[in-house]
Amino acid sequence: MIDDLERRETFQRGPWPNPHRAVARAYIDTRAIDYECVNCGAKVSEFCTLPEQLGGDERKTPCPKRIATAVRDRRQSPQSETAKG
Repeated sequence: MIDDLERRETFQRGPWPNPHRAVARAYIDTRAIDYECVNCGAKVSEFCTLPEQLGGDERKTPCPKRIATAVRDRRQSPQSETAKG
């Protein structure tokens, strides 16, 4: 749900996503959001973060190791894929 401040920022800056915020679709499409990140320590349902040296902000996309974990798990248990829907 977008609050009033985000609506105003979108209207003033245009319809483009904030370049410093995570792209939720990248986490959902790869199903990385369903796994903990072995790289940055993000928990299930949390976005990955950049190292503190780089500001510690949310990563726009999941850490590559988190995506690899999700892909590897789906390859090892294809039955759970169909069970989830």
